Amino acid sequence: ALIIALLMASVLIVTPGSETVSAASSSAIIQIKADGSVEGTDKIVQKGSVYTLTADIQGSVESNEAFIFIMKDNIIFDGAGYTILGSGKGTAIYTLRSQNVKIQNCHITNFETGINFWMVANWPSNSSYLGLPSASRNEIVNNSIEVVGKAFSNSSLEAGWCVYLSDAVNTTLLNNRFNTQDYKGGLFFAPS
Repeated sequence: ALIIALLMASVLIVTPGSETVSAASSSAIIQIKADGSVEGTDKIVQKGSVYTLTADIQGSVESNEAFIFIMKDNIIFDGAGYTILGSGKGTAIYTLRSQNVKIQNCHITNFETGINFWMVANWPSNSSYLGLPSASRNEIVNNSIEVVGKAFSNSSLEAGWCVYLSDAVNTTLLNNRFNTQDYKGGLFFAPS
């Protein structure tokens, strides 16, 4: 019985075309760094200024933490219709004070926040946003975002929102589909 239990405990089921990034590993987050390099996954390919997802990915982060960080300006992040799946907490895509970044064609599900332009606790320590101007000229286009939690009832201000815009100006949102547990949780605007 012990041998059978050990064998059953060692079985891992993996879905083809998806990648799980666990919070316990050193690659718990994905970064598109300011120098253009991608860290934390091989499921994002770069061609010029376009970064394209090549498979479904899954991440597990805590509340007020982010899974994907976009730290490079003047790029397109194209989800290519793939799913970014969370474990019920945190933010799927995070960008703070970005300039001219377009996030398109993503299916984001099971995070507390879909796309966040405000603060998170796990901002990479090797990155600096201090002294940068407000986020500007960003676009959020053709995304499907489903979030968990209710706006205004969580410990994190950003929880329960599909898109949380704070300290962001001249942002374009076009052809997005939002699904929330709270009718107030689609889009949050705050003055910069």
